[in-house]
Amino acid sequence: MPASNMDSHQVTTRLHVDELILDYLLWFCTSSLLKERRLRLDGHVGKREWTDAAKSTDMGMRLVNSFTQTFRRLHPNAILPDSIALRQRICCFTTILLRRLDATSPTFTRSSQSSARTRAWLSRKRASNVIEDLTSSSSPSSVPIASEFSQTPFAPANLRRNTEEMHRQMGFSCLPAAQQTYWGNISLREGLKEFMVLSSWTCAFNDEVSSLWMETATNYMVQGVLEAYRCEGAKGIDALNECFSWGPTTIGQGGLDDDETVVNEMFGGDGGSVGVLFEEMKTDALLEALPPDNTPLETHLDRLAEKHTWAVFEETLVGGYLTAVISAQPSPVLLQLENGKLTGFEDTDISTLLANAGALAR
Repeated sequence: MPASNMDSHQVTTRLHVDELILDYLLWFCTSSLLKERRLRLDGHVGKREWTDAAKSTDMGMRLVNSFTQTFRRLHPNAILPDSIALRQRICCFTTILLRRLDATSPTFTRSSQSSARTRAWLSRKRASNVIEDLTSSSSPSSVPIASEFSQTPFAPANLRRNTEEMHRQMGFSCLPAAQQTYWGNISLREGLKEFMVLSSWTCAFNDEVSSLWMETATNYMVQGVLEAYRCEGAKGIDALNECFSWGPTTIGQGGLDDDETVVNEMFGGDGGSVGVLFEEMKTDALLEALPPDNTPLETHLDRLAEKHTWAVFEETLVGGYLTAVISAQPSPVLLQLENGKLTGFEDTDISTLLANAGALAR
């Protein structure tokens, strides 16, 4: 075999091995997060089983973070197979939802792009905010309602109280101090984009958008609003716009990136009826998020948080939607990474790869 062909074969083999390892680590990280969550909510905090699960979760996030960077360095032009790219989306969304950090990002965080995306979406809708977009058949009533958001941000003491309550419902309030450090600063509304993109991918595979998914999506928007104003201290109407600026939009106008194009195609399913039903359900959710006349915004959102608790929403999203998505994925090919074994490849190939992937070799 000519040397050039041999080099090409080795590069291809190395890429294949790296893909298998990345696939396994993404699965391991996601599975560990879900197991640790289950034990935490079941009250096993402090027990040996939970301690082991928590260590596995932290290790899984660190390994994904480290190896993702290694993979990009070794294969800068590689395009992941669809199955692995989907698993990467699942892992990214899971870490954002349950830890507010992105294990697939070099810094575990990300720069917010919600504002720019929201402005572009509203521009295509020819509206200055999502309240104006409620209906095109009546004159905007946004001025008196939007003015309620001038009462933000709420008092710092109230923000701390609300954040503590949210962490309590997630099972984090009773964690040892060392474990509480693994909590990022990515907002729930940033995760909303990952949820939409992940949903559009699974829709492309399954060719179905159910009314249950739409209900989950609109509930997510409400939870994003509650977190933004009651926990993060959002000011003005921008956070409301970011949470509710999703749905079918005009095709052919500028500003749609690849992710938004796929999401828009999802809403265009079934001859456009998917988008119509989603808009109806989103309108109901938005109206519920807005305060009635003579009711302060903070009072209204506090009542809304009591009605739509985080614990119930998280269980619906994780125990229902996310579990179904993960269950539909095939198991990763690589099952014994710890032993350095991979059927079909030489041990020397695996050893060399693990040595290059610093954190994995330790």
